[in-house]
Amino acid sequence: MDEPYELVIRYVVDKSNVNIINAIIEGYEEVAIVRVVDKNQGIMELYTSSYYEEDVDSIINAIREEYGVMIRELERFKYPLDL
Repeated sequence: MDEPYELVIRYVVDKSNVNIINAIIEGYEEVAIVRVVDKNQGIMELYTSSYYEEDVDSIINAIREEYGVMIRELERFKYPLDL
């Protein structure tokens, strides 16, 4: 099994959708923490762990498909967890 890690995923979204994406993600308690880096440019970050990485990807894909929202991943940062 791979070592666990903290994950930060940065996205750019249409700025008119920042609030709805934030609300949907926050509805999934303990899966990810949302940080809006720049609302005017639509830059958001999700903080999660390797345990929830697939869940986060599934949620983002569902938002894209069900709401027709443009969400483009910019980058992923992985940091080792000290357990």
